[in-house]
Amino acid sequence: MLAVALLAAACASSRRGIELPDGGGVPLPDHSAFWERVAVPCRGVRTMEFLLVLGGRSGDTTLRRTRMRAAAERSGSLRIEALAPFGAPLFVFVARDDSATLLLPRDGQVVRDARPAEVLHALAGLALAPADVHALLTGCLAPDPVATAARRHPDGSVTVELEGGAAAYVRGADGEQVVAAGRRGDLTVEYSEHVRGLPRRLRIRMDGPRGGADLTGTLSRVSMNITLHPAVFEVDVPADYTPVSLSGLRGGSPLEQASPPAGDAAARP
Repeated sequence: MLAVALLAAACASSRRGIELPDGGGVPLPDHSAFWERVAVPCRGVRTMEFLLVLGGRSGDTTLRRTRMRAAAERSGSLRIEALAPFGAPLFVFVARDDSATLLLPRDGQVVRDARPAEVLHALAGLALAPADVHALLTGCLAPDPVATAARRHPDGSVTVELEGGAAAYVRGADGEQVVAAGRRGDLTVEYSEHVRGLPRRLRIRMDGPRGGADLTGTLSRVSMNITLHPAVFEVDVPADYTPVSLSGLRGGSPLEQASPPAGDAAARP
């Protein structure tokens, strides 16, 4: 499949970024109708509950592949619980609109009333609001995306320009048109393994100072348009937890890959 081939080529040269079609192509006169058809699956997702395995790099830091239990609402609510192999989770992140709480059970710390995008940037190098995360995971790229233009490339793929400067790259996969990649500002994403038009695997590249971020995520056990109780996006904070700022987190991101002790490294052949 073309989308899979595109992913394989990009993964082989991840440091060079995700490969996207060039600026050529023939204008598509019915761009609005075309995009409305392609965007039906992602627009139809109001809520989602899923498992996410995420890993990669943020700046010069390697982020270990971590299994996460998550829930998201299109309206702007998000919960992410990073699971450890055993014991307490690495962190619990909950956010509604522009306010987030980050609980760190293993350190007995809590970050309160923070901006969600700043917390997610500290955790994984992605400065995204909750509604933006929902749009990214579903393939819509942006909340309520509206097409402003489109052009068809010689290989049959279509670039759809969206309001706000984003762009979706649409290709055929298993007989249907799907969003295979996209860009929005400094963020570039590549999608594959679509199920009913929705991606189950994505690679995210965020350009920025100190190297940006390069992450790969896989979604599974996805439940869509279920009722999510408001308590899903809340977290109980034990009275003995120490309030800290994002800059005061011990040891950086909880997802950071621990370096081996010097003695262990020296003992390796």
